[in-house]
Amino acid sequence: MMYKILFAALCIVFVSNEPRSYFDSMPQDIDKIPWSSTKKLTWPDFQGVPDTARSNLAAMSTVVVEISDGHWEGDIPKFKIGTYFIKSKSWTTTNDNYTLNHEQVHFDLHELYARKIRKAFDSLNRKKVSEVPSYQKVYNRYLEEATARHYRYDSEANFNEIKQQQWSRQVQSDIQQTKQYEAQ
Repeated sequence: MMYKILFAALCIVFVSNEPRSYFDSMPQDIDKIPWSSTKKLTWPDFQGVPDTARSNLAAMSTVVVEISDGHWEGDIPKFKIGTYFIKSKSWTTTNDNYTLNHEQVHFDLHELYARKIRKAFDSLNRKKVSEVPSYQKVYNRYLEEATARHYRYDSEANFNEIKQQQWSRQVQSDIQQTKQYEAQ
């Protein structure tokens, strides 16, 4: 599976007094589905072209955790963090519910780590940390954690319906426990 978690290289983001986007190269908004507790993925969301020559996968999701806004509030940097499914870069060669549910859990895992980042950034803001590299360090730690968890999920849940259900329940529980850090 291909998973992208993007970080606006906080050390090179030029944060101004006016909020603005730093992702000019990101797909257009019509190509992005924001994570939502009420909208689940459907097969028509997978609009990319399957790469069957390089992959034996039934589906591939591309999801980004995007820092789309950076600005200063006084001496403190503030960032907006969103989790987005990229339709044009996600594909499928199947239409079974098991695979769709598997891809949904990957999307949910991305949201869980976006919430962990929001929580950590909020803590840095409350401590009045103004050094942008401190935020990057936190982000990088969660990026590594998220990547490891995605690999573990794939290795445990692929072709194992019981493990798939266990992972789904655990991720939903983790998301519920971090509800206060859902994107506004």
